[in-house]
Amino acid sequence: MLNKPQSKLIDRMDYYIANDQGQSEDYIKINSPEEIKICDPACGSGHMLVYAFDLLYAIYQEEGYEENEIPAKILTHNLYGIEIDERAGELAAFALTMKARAKYKRFFSKPVQPNICVLENIDFSEDDLAGYINMVGRDLFTEPLLECLRQFKEAKNFGSLIRPAVQDVNYVVDVIKKKNLDMHTVYSPINQKVLQALEQADYLSQKYHVVVANPPYMGGKGMNGSLSNFAKQNYPDSKSDLFAMFIDRTKDLTLSKAYAGMITMQSWMFLSSFEKLRKNITASQTVISMAHLGPRAFDSIGGEVVQATSFVLHRQAAPEFKGSFIRLIDGKSEAEKNKQLLEAIHNPNCSYFYHASAEDFKKIPGSPIAYWVSENIRKLFSNYKTIGEIAAPRKGNTTTNNDLFLRAWFEVDTRNIGFSAKDASLFNHKKWAPYNKGGGFRKWYGFNEFLVNWLNNGHVIKAIPHSVIANEKFFFKPGLTWSTVTSGIFSLRQFGDGYIFDNGGCCVFGDTKQLELLLVFMNSKVFREIFSKINPTLNYQSGDIAKVPVKPPSTALQPLNFVAITKQDWDSYETSWDFQSLPLISSKEQNKSLKETYTKLRTEWQSITDEMKKLEEENNKIFIEAYGLEDELTPSSA
Repeated sequence: MLNKPQSKLIDRMDYYIANDQGQSEDYIKINSPEEIKICDPACGSGHMLVYAFDLLYAIYQEEGYEENEIPAKILTHNLYGIEIDERAGELAAFALTMKARAKYKRFFSKPVQPNICVLENIDFSEDDLAGYINMVGRDLFTEPLLECLRQFKEAKNFGSLIRPAVQDVNYVVDVIKKKNLDMHTVYSPINQKVLQALEQADYLSQKYHVVVANPPYMGGKGMNGSLSNFAKQNYPDSKSDLFAMFIDRTKDLTLSKAYAGMITMQSWMFLSSFEKLRKNITASQTVISMAHLGPRAFDSIGGEVVQATSFVLHRQAAPEFKGSFIRLIDGKSEAEKNKQLLEAIHNPNCSYFYHASAEDFKKIPGSPIAYWVSENIRKLFSNYKTIGEIAAPRKGNTTTNNDLFLRAWFEVDTRNIGFSAKDASLFNHKKWAPYNKGGGFRKWYGFNEFLVNWLNNGHVIKAIPHSVIANEKFFFKPGLTWSTVTSGIFSLRQFGDGYIFDNGGCCVFGDTKQLELLLVFMNSKVFREIFSKINPTLNYQSGDIAKVPVKPPSTALQPLNFVAITKQDWDSYETSWDFQSLPLISSKEQNKSLKETYTKLRTEWQSITDEMKKLEEENNKIFIEAYGLEDELTPSSA
């Protein structure tokens, strides 16, 4: 649209988001539709290329091209797909061919082969390659070219993530073809492999005006050894997942000032493992627009499995540019999200349409793509110390085999449990230590259920090569713990001396005054609101917790009251190792009927619940006022 502002095509693009920040003169100049090159580096069966075909066809029509010429021009000049699966690549080529046939009935009389490159594994023996080089000409085969030829040994494993060592192979291809080795008895097969490798390198080294992709998803645990090593060596900032590496890769595939449009998992926007990727994106590119889809965006997938986002990147840094962000995470279905998206596009003043820039993201530690954050909350991160500056949030152990090394406390002889240990010396003869391992939703105190084998300072676990004993200097110290992964509301619990902790039950340590402040603050509504700006996923990693700013309120807090009440509640059940007796049969109730006792206890329990709710809402109010968030939050516990 920048090249032709008067175009009427915008009326045919339902999902076009206009840029209201003025016309820029700094863009790629296009003189003819034939110049436009669009690539899908993981094209699958070609869905995105087929949609691009329709838009390109309309562009050619508007420019006055003969309609019978347009399909062949699109397939020749405009669309490029790269794929590792042969069947998917064939489907993509077939879909584009049939699209062309639908637009021009006589297309099959002079068919054009679509530009779909199915990557193949290509391997050369050094002896065969040496003889071939002597035949063709040693001067042509520079070290970068030889490296490029060797890069396709695992092309079906690495796919479009391969960055060719040579960026322009056309001259080499011309020279090789002039040698006319197709009929050579010895070197013809090698010649074909070299040309195929160079063709693949050509697809992967070209610069495109637009790159579109719905890349594959695969975390590090799902990668084979070769792919994992390749990711670490070539994509250190995005190695945690394939889709993130593809985001990284698009920068190499696009021209300066070009665009990349992708749909991916949302985790790159928030998780600390993608922090370097985010910073690289905002330093060298600009997020132009985003539809933050969240869960339930695809009915065919269902549930909360995929939390997605769709976005457009401009390959030029513009730190002050306010991109357009549409927040659709509350939609309950694909249809509902689509309806909300169209409504937001037509009404940018709606409550879920936001504008934010790279400079806005930088104000929050870790630079999350927290586009919906108010300026008031952004300032908090600049004005106050963080949890990590006043205390020590830490992750814990990975035993590699919890079934072997963990037990519920009632499964073992209590005489062999080292309660309230100050250090590891107690475990020279005691075997089991209390173990924080997370749990469900429970604030203030509780979920003291598990033990870990720590005989002789955990020597059996430490002897396992892949075990991780993290932050051992904090073992046996009192602190606060939470569940690292939860689909519910964050909840923090106090524990005393003698605990070891798991990576699923991260902890925070500090002096008594700091821990009392954090216990109340981190169980407040304000903490949840601020943390959601850093990381609105289901993960509460210690590194993200450490980034939350803390402002001590002027009003006194009562953390010990909360702990005492919830400890009494926890210990009233037989699942607690401090259980003494059931309230229903306690001595003070012995002269009453069971019905009377139950009625009385139920009244008492309801009274305690109401009092806890009241106190929690008072604490919410205290922190809301301290943080100046009266216009954004209410004290209600909901």
